[in-house]
Amino acid sequence: EAIAESDKAYNHKQWAVARDYINHAMRYAESSPSLLMRRAWCYFFLEDQYESISDTGKVLKMESDNLEALELRGRSYYILGEFDTAMNHYRKGLKFDPEHKGIKDMYRIIKKVQDLQKKAKKASDANDHKKAVELLKKLVELDPNHSTLAPQTLIELAHALKNLKQYVEAKQTVQKVFELDPNSMIAHRTMGQIHMDAEEFDEAVFQFKKANEYAQGDASIEEDIRKAEAAVKQAKQKDYYKILGVARRANLKAIKKAYREKALEWHPDKHKGEEEKEKAEKQFQLVAEAYEILSDTDKRAAYDRGEDVTGNNGGQQQQQGFPQGHPFAQHFRQGGQQFHFQFG
Repeated sequence: EAIAESDKAYNHKQWAVARDYINHAMRYAESSPSLLMRRAWCYFFLEDQYESISDTGKVLKMESDNLEALELRGRSYYILGEFDTAMNHYRKGLKFDPEHKGIKDMYRIIKKVQDLQKKAKKASDANDHKKAVELLKKLVELDPNHSTLAPQTLIELAHALKNLKQYVEAKQTVQKVFELDPNSMIAHRTMGQIHMDAEEFDEAVFQFKKANEYAQGDASIEEDIRKAEAAVKQAKQKDYYKILGVARRANLKAIKKAYREKALEWHPDKHKGEEEKEKAEKQFQLVAEAYEILSDTDKRAAYDRGEDVTGNNGGQQQQQGFPQGHPFAQHFRQGGQQFHFQFG
């Protein structure tokens, strides 16, 4: 009677009711593969993948060639985002029946997912962000409602768009993650990082603080908050990143390159007229001062935290030496004091 009622409930998609009847029936047939499979499907439709995996695992211990169990267990692992484990089940199934439609279809889907993931990572590692965006968009389209794949891919896509300075689309992409999970810590943090690169510092502070609410004391996010708050303060004062024209996440190589270009651009000898030369000298000093701070790891870290890094000189560039015969070394006098600038 319990089995008959369970079949009736199952056919009406009353998964919880069907499961309860099966539980009653299994008091008398605990190791029945058919009942275990029926209950595994109920758990699957109830979105309890771990219980579905447990029941199909019991079936496979008794019947290692049970294709239905291999297919369902693989689907549960796929939903959990454990693609390698899912593929292992589908490979086993295809050995028993190479033409099994359900297993074959899922095998092809996961293979395409993994291929796109590898190609997108390779493009991202090579800083080919345009290619990464193209591949990640294809990956999202494969299963836009996947509970783990979709949010993860959208976050990666947002970072790729951010690297291309496509900030509007990057923010729209993160919004899609919020639609899937409004309390996503990584989404709030990613949004904060996009705002930082777009120099929207107040918004960045807000997003980092929201991320911190879900982060359970993550020190790195607290550091993000400090840097964003410092950026708000710096935006109202002297911004060394803007002076050199580099992003706040620029590496030392980019900073050195920008320094060379800006220092050559503003070298006083390249400007004529008293007013233009005076303007160039001031800007030249600012460029050197910015380089001194941003090229020094400790000073840059202190500056990013909003600390005073100019000492008692009111932001005046301090004297610094340079290698003899350096091809870019330049100097000039102002107010009786000689300033040295090092390009390199």
